[in-house]
Amino acid sequence: MFNGTPTDPICLAQSAVQVVQVHVAATAKLRPTQVCRNRINAETNQVMQHTLSVDAGCFPNGQTGWGMVLKNQEGMVIHSACRLKDIHVDPMLAEAMAVRWALQYATAQGIQSVEVISDALGVVNCVNKNSVVVSIEPWKLLEKIPFVMVKHVNRELNSEAHNLASLAKIVGTKFWLGNAPPNQVNFSAATTVVGHEQASSCF
Repeated sequence: MFNGTPTDPICLAQSAVQVVQVHVAATAKLRPTQVCRNRINAETNQVMQHTLSVDAGCFPNGQTGWGMVLKNQEGMVIHSACRLKDIHVDPMLAEAMAVRWALQYATAQGIQSVEVISDALGVVNCVNKNSVVVSIEPWKLLEKIPFVMVKHVNRELNSEAHNLASLAKIVGTKFWLGNAPPNQVNFSAATTVVGHEQASSCF
């Protein structure tokens, strides 16, 4: 409720995205690559026990998909997942929701030390500054994890999560122990285009 009037969460979030885009444009020359929370800062040599890579895709049919890969310190894949929802959101909001999903998952699993990786620079910057993207409240989740870092990487270094986001359009919401079946991932990568071209203008 706002001034006695019910609010639509999606409309509210999309309004926040417009402000985020202005913020990103104004700070485009600043390129912080990571944000650290709780007991960790960029100068430490803390080695994270887990890595969570996430990505999002906005599909032409109005659906949104996400992909996530959890690895241990040795780089072995522990869990893979893709998620599909019948919602149409701005690409930046989709990427922010991917980061929130990763933090929710890490919290639910009781993970104490994790590096969350995203190729959405605008979202990482906003989380870094506790900016308006916090309308989806990732900072509250950050506070629940003792050792956490959110890091930006180039798109090419996030291909596993990207392919899983593409796979969501085909298989829906799925969860695997270890890697997703290679034949499904390869097929989705060859036939599905995730909305990065659309999203790139936001970042």
